[in-house]
Amino acid sequence: NRPDFEEDIEDQPLSTVIELRAAELGIRFLYIPVDGVPTLEAVHRTKQALDSADGPVLAYCLSGMRSIMLLSQALVLRGDFTIDELIAKAQTLGYNINRLRPEFDSIAA
Repeated sequence: NRPDFEEDIEDQPLSTVIELRAAELGIRFLYIPVDGVPTLEAVHRTKQALDSADGPVLAYCLSGMRSIMLLSQALVLRGDFTIDELIAKAQTLGYNINRLRPEFDSIAA
């Protein structure tokens, strides 16, 4: 979920480099960059990724906040958890995603 060239950091690897290395290791890599609050398109792409995964899924960004927001919204869309369950789980991990309640409500509807 981390966009290429997000910061002016020389050691941030490009998604294409990560994708090539992942392929060498037999890992499927999907580039779903998020700049700010996840778009509905990114939520749907993440849901599709979760639906087609045959094992664990790793999402990453700079701090984890965008990834937790995106994954939470995709899980609401899938119906795996209630909104309150996801907000509470994110809180235990140190992320406050309560501000996304309107987006969660819209997705769940």
